[in-house]
Amino acid sequence: MSKHRKKEVASHLQQIPFIVNPGKSTFEKSTRWIIACILLVTIVVYWPSLHNGFVWDDEFYILKNPLLANFNLRDIFTKPIAGNYHPLTILILAIEFKMFGLNEMAYHVVNLVLHLMNTMLVYYFILVLSKKKEVAFVAMLLFGVHPLHVESVAWVSEIKDLLYTLFFMLALICYVKFINELNRKYLFLTGVFFICSLLSKAMAASLPLVLVLIDYYVGKKLNLKSLMEKLPFFVFSLFFGGLAIYIQSSFGATQSIYFPIWQRLIFAMQGFVTYLLKLLLPINLSAFYPYPISNGEAMPAFNYLYVIIFLGMIGLVICARKFSTKLLFGMGFYMITLFLVLQILPVGTAMMADRYSYIPSIGIFFLAGELVSFFMFKNNKSLAVLAFSCFALFLCIQTYARCDVWKNEMVFWNDIINQYQTIPVAYNNRGIAFKNEKNYSAALSDFEKSISLNAAYSEAYNNLGVLYTEQQNNEKALQNFNQAIQHKKDYVDAYINRGDVLEQLGKYDEALRDYNKVIELNPDYPGAYYNRGGLFMNQKKYNEAEADFKKAITLNPSVVEGYYNLGSLYMETGKNEEALHNFNQAITINPQCFEAYFNKASTLFAMQRFDEAISNYSSAITIQPQSADAYINKALAENSAGKKREACADLQKAATLGYAVSDEMTQQLCQ
Repeated sequence: MSKHRKKEVASHLQQIPFIVNPGKSTFEKSTRWIIACILLVTIVVYWPSLHNGFVWDDEFYILKNPLLANFNLRDIFTKPIAGNYHPLTILILAIEFKMFGLNEMAYHVVNLVLHLMNTMLVYYFILVLSKKKEVAFVAMLLFGVHPLHVESVAWVSEIKDLLYTLFFMLALICYVKFINELNRKYLFLTGVFFICSLLSKAMAASLPLVLVLIDYYVGKKLNLKSLMEKLPFFVFSLFFGGLAIYIQSSFGATQSIYFPIWQRLIFAMQGFVTYLLKLLLPINLSAFYPYPISNGEAMPAFNYLYVIIFLGMIGLVICARKFSTKLLFGMGFYMITLFLVLQILPVGTAMMADRYSYIPSIGIFFLAGELVSFFMFKNNKSLAVLAFSCFALFLCIQTYARCDVWKNEMVFWNDIINQYQTIPVAYNNRGIAFKNEKNYSAALSDFEKSISLNAAYSEAYNNLGVLYTEQQNNEKALQNFNQAIQHKKDYVDAYINRGDVLEQLGKYDEALRDYNKVIELNPDYPGAYYNRGGLFMNQKKYNEAEADFKKAITLNPSVVEGYYNLGSLYMETGKNEEALHNFNQAITINPQCFEAYFNKASTLFAMQRFDEAISNYSSAITIQPQSADAYINKALAENSAGKKREACADLQKAATLGYAVSDEMTQQLCQ
């Protein structure tokens, strides 16, 4: 690399205060104001996301993730979640869980803060490469407000995108610092940030090729020495990439859909072009883009057009390299960082996902900045600024509106179904949302629609079984659980749900077989121990039940059912102090747990601590004011405490709620 080029890179690296000259402000006042304005605009367009809830995979990553509650570093770094290995992401989520519990807004605030940090890092990185502030400003603004990034920011589970990008960009900036100063500590820091990025999301495996691309762009010789210094990066990349493929294969994600290799290549080209088009004109965005055909169907002639466009773009970039390295760098950055998610190795049932464009978009935004800069210095400054401002305003409006799509499950799945009516998972998950709202007819319709689109869809059969269970239709529930297990032999949820129904029918041996099967398939599944412990309690096998409840608590100490069940066991066996301790634990975890207050009050009543019993029955009534049982028990406790008037009033309230009050009880409490 020439000394002149090296000096240019150095002059711009010195504008990065957290890497060079920390504590010294090197930004001009106008630069600071522009950056602050871009960050403020980004906050404004993402403001609606702060009021969103948990959706889709948030169930697995947050709501039902035992790793968050246990906070066991060994488990966090050794156990994959939802078919993915990203322990650093889980560690950050575990810290959030300890700090915020299930406060949805707090998680969204963290995501937005991380996005703002990434937006700043994009500015630094582009400034170093382009040596033009206007290019860096354009790239920064586009990255901050582009609607294609809403999925990565407004979806809590996609904190993995934000984290891996944070470390990815830090690694790139440190690498440019290494090129400038030839100080190997910066190469070491590049490696550290790269590993952190890989531990956040395996998609970071593309970084070594980006480093080679940077070498080419800044004029560094591509020789054996430069390649050898990157050998450790390629080793880590191959290891984590292979690990990701292995875990996803074990989870079944890579087997959910299959096309021959030539069709997959065409889909990859289609994805490459479509992502680019949506970056240029972000309309008709969706959280789910299905494949255009099903397995075994012929490829439509229209899809071959993407092959022509793709090959034409590649040819144009290769030819343009003779005149400028900018186009090759921007498109190369886009292609390298996007390649791993173009579904050449299919994962899941979607062909594309907006979140996959988060880092690749930087290459295109760099080119957009260069284009704006070009027109600004061709005596078209006003026109260039006006055109870009209009486009940026359009992006802001789109992003602000799109944040609402991630508001809750019902809105989210409705948006997908409004665009595509052939996605089984969309109907299945909207059915769950309907079921949670007690709209059973709509839920039934959606589950059946999901099965009609995919007759082997185990999750839909399982959810249909749960729906019939709630409606006390055990026969149909068992039929659907059987179907779910038939299509997915290791489906633990279907086994545990079927066992629950069998237990209700008094078929204890069959239920026990199902619970044991779940534990065989997943020894760390707390729900299996809750249910098996309950079965043992019904059979008066208290020692076995106690062991199972304690095991469930060990596996997930944040789930209220573990403590409540153990407390109920101790209450039934006369161990009142132990029962109170566990009911108190349940209440600490969930202050709205009616059952814990009710059984705690009943335990206190048995211990003749009547005033405390009355207080806890009152708490239970506050949570469920229509509970006749709570009123009648409170009346009995008040009677024992000598509070006859209060006892009579609560007895009458219980009667109005449908409790069959006998004459003897009325005479006892009201006279």
